Amino acid sequence: RGRDGGGILNHASLSMENVRVTGNQAGAASTSADYSGDGGGIFNNEGSLVLTLVEIMDNETANGPYGTYNGVDGGHGAGIYSRGGTVSLTDSQVTGNSTGNGGDGGTGLNSYGGDGGSGGGIYLSTGADITATRTLIELNNTGAGGYGNRYPNGYGGAGGAGAGIYVADGTLTLVD
Repeated sequence: RGRDGGGILNHASLSMENVRVTGNQAGAASTSADYSGDGGGIFNNEGSLVLTLVEIMDNETANGPYGTYNGVDGGHGAGIYSRGGTVSLTDSQVTGNSTGNGGDGGTGLNSYGGDGGSGGGIYLSTGADITATRTLIELNNTGAGGYGNRYPNGYGGAGGAGAGIYVADGTLTLVD
């Protein structure tokens, strides 16, 4: 499995002020049985994360690898991925982050392409609670879906959703 948290992996309580998290990448999956890592800049795993005057920019999650049968999904949450826990962003920026593309499916009948990663800027899952106050979230991208073998019933993967923010499960509060 590709590793989560390319820049920072938080399992406890972390506060940062006037910091830049930039140019990181979550780990790539090595086989079609694995998953691409999530959280290119920061992966918050049920912890408490307080960010003030922080720039989270130009981080990535890896592409999903080619599958011998089906392709693998690209990683999610290129800027921040929060699985549970709480995140507070104040006077911060989440910009220019990109999730990975889905891997192509194999040449066998009915192969499927992997989905592109979702949540280019921020991805919330498993009851995460995020409050963003006076925070700029812009110019983030999601990955493209991988190719599949259409014959007779396979299909390509879907492109990622929520280039700025993707809420799979949780609470998002935006202020100012």
